[in-house]
Amino acid sequence: MTTDRPSTHEDLTAERALEARLSPDRPDSLGSALARFLYPKPARRTIGGIFSWWERRRFAFTAIISAGGAVSLGSHGLLTWLEGGAIQFPSVLGVLGMLVLANACYTLGPLTEAVLHRIWGRDVLPVGPHLFRAGLALSVGISFLLPMLGAGVRLGILVVRTLLGGG
Repeated sequence: MTTDRPSTHEDLTAERALEARLSPDRPDSLGSALARFLYPKPARRTIGGIFSWWERRRFAFTAIISAGGAVSLGSHGLLTWLEGGAIQFPSVLGVLGMLVLANACYTLGPLTEAVLHRIWGRDVLPVGPHLFRAGLALSVGISFLLPMLGAGVRLGILVVRTLLGGG
């Protein structure tokens, strides 16, 4: 049988040291703030606690994917201009539609965690932090990494065409 408690004095000391380093009373470094954001304490094990936990992170989630999308759109506009075209911005409704869709998908996180809690109760470990990280990684991948890969290919083609004199 396993428990959540450390079994040795060294483990207890290491756990207390980690808690002290990540204490909210301690001045933040960028790394510790990022660690607290990506590896937060799980929600209280109630349906209301789960939804509240997720809602406290919604703004940060939206800001992160918005920043990724803005960089992607900016690079697309810059590459279009470098290729000799006019800079075109996407429709505001299209951008807002993507944010609404991303936030609708975000809502699947607390729903999933609440269903798991309802089915298994305290027999299942809290999954909120894991679901949050996975959803954030997927959303950043969709809004930032995939478009940037496309921009990298376009930039590579532009460089090769320029070097070969194809304009």
